[in-house]
Amino acid sequence: MFGLHIVMAVRMQERFSKSNFYRPRTQVNHGGRYHEYVSWQRRQERRRNYWEEQRRFETERQEMEAEREARTREAEMEAKRIEADEEAERLEEEEKQVQAVIEARRIDVEAFSDLLRYILRRMPHENAELPQFFDSVEQVFVTYKVPTRVRRIAGTVTVVAN
Repeated sequence: MFGLHIVMAVRMQERFSKSNFYRPRTQVNHGGRYHEYVSWQRRQERRRNYWEEQRRFETERQEMEAEREARTREAEMEAKRIEADEEAERLEEEEKQVQAVIEARRIDVEAFSDLLRYILRRMPHENAELPQFFDSVEQVFVTYKVPTRVRRIAGTVTVVAN
């Protein structure tokens, strides 16, 4: 009887060992074990299907995430491009306005400088005569109603030109 217990223990150990836990000991029809084997195969197939489905879902999720990131990056690049275009247009418009102001001032200065060239006398070389010269220039500006912005430029041009 003692030997029978050992044999049964060895068989149980073989049947439930870690390497062989989920798989039945025999694969043939010996006393109803065929059904155990078939149900084991079905369980294994369901497990494989489950993990394949999980892998497929994970792959699809990663692909969708990559597409979303690509669309996000593309939208950001488009926004940056639009912003750069708007900035370039704004700077171009400002440049046009500055050029228009410069051109208007240049025309004003040319007109008044042609007019005042024959009215103003030459700047003296003597330091003592300078205050009197600038007083006369101011009087001419007031008499001919020269705008302040032109007075500044014309005064500089007059001093430098003579």
